[in-house]
Amino acid sequence: IKFSTTCVRSFGKDNHVELLVNPVEMKFAVRTAAKSSRNAVVFSKLSDGKYQPRDIAGAAYVETLFQLFGWSPDLKYRIAGALFQTETESAYIFDVNDAEAFIKSYLLSGSKSTEQAKEPVQPLSVSGKRVRAVPEEWIGSFGKQYYLHQQSFPPVCDQSEEDWKIRMEGQLYETGQKLRVTGFDVLRDYICQELGQYGKEES
Repeated sequence: IKFSTTCVRSFGKDNHVELLVNPVEMKFAVRTAAKSSRNAVVFSKLSDGKYQPRDIAGAAYVETLFQLFGWSPDLKYRIAGALFQTETESAYIFDVNDAEAFIKSYLLSGSKSTEQAKEPVQPLSVSGKRVRAVPEEWIGSFGKQYYLHQQSFPPVCDQSEEDWKIRMEGQLYETGQKLRVTGFDVLRDYICQELGQYGKEES
């Protein structure tokens, strides 16, 4: 997971954050967190006096995140968010329903239909080696309209501190399914094995 330069610089030196998910309302959020918080991750780094985005390792939870959002593991996704701030706190909230997908171009190399003329698919927008796909509602416009985007979140002027609940503790999402948590001994053996192989490669 990686946040934009604009996003990380909005947080300034407060680069310890926690990631929150609301799978019911399909919202993803990032907010400032104390260094001592067990959920805190560092999402930016200081380079030449300016904060730059830093990749956040997500191997332990990305698969679950993609399942909650109904995303394909073969694609990359990008979401535009809205910034909420108080004098001491900052939070970015992202609407998962507005996610853009980036498809590997070779996946679109086929033809439209065998019944039609053999005309190759022509992507509308290409980003590097990937084709940019946007939500169907965006067709005919330049992304989500500004005012509609603002309305996807309650107006700030109408909110109270209680409405924000920016400091509310994150809660586990109950699916009713028993979690298959890897045991400590198995994890320890796996880590030792991986570190051992890494040491051999270095030597």
